[in-house]
Amino acid sequence: MTENIETSSAVLNRTKPTKTTYRVSLVLGLGLLLFSLYWADRVHKDIDNSIRTHGTIVEKKSSFHDGTLVYAPVIEYRPYKQEPVRFTSKLAGSSPSWQVGDDVYVLYKGDDVTNAMMDRGFWNYIVQCVMGSVAMLIIVVTFWKWPKG
Repeated sequence: MTENIETSSAVLNRTKPTKTTYRVSLVLGLGLLLFSLYWADRVHKDIDNSIRTHGTIVEKKSSFHDGTLVYAPVIEYRPYKQEPVRFTSKLAGSSPSWQVGDDVYVLYKGDDVTNAMMDRGFWNYIVQCVMGSVAMLIIVVTFWKWPKG
C-alpha cells in the first residue's frame, strides 16, 4: 500500500507544470487577446465605413449544417438611387430571432452593394467578445496558478 502511494506521488510530481508551461499559456492568452482586439477594431472600422439603411427579411433559407437544420434570412434592401438588392445573411441559426417581414438595418459598402450584412448591433462583435473573454480567463488563471519563487 505504501509503495502505491509513493508511486502515485512520483507521478504527480512528474506531471507538475513547469514555468515554461505558464509562460506559453501567458503568451497564448496575450496573443489571443491582442488578436481579438485587432479583429474587433477591423469590424468597427468596416461598420464605420459602411452605409446603413433599412431592409426587410423576405424569406428564410434553410440548410443543414453538421446534421442540424439552420435558417438564414434573405434580406432585400434598396441602395441609394439603385434597384433593390437581395442577399442571404452569412449567419444562420436553428432557432432564429427574426421573422419573415421584419424590418432590419443593413450595412453595405457604397461601391459594392452585393457585399452587405444585417446590422445586429452588439452581436456584430460577439465572436471577438467571446475570444477576448477566453483570453482574459487564460491570463488570469495563468497568473493565479503561477508558481511562487
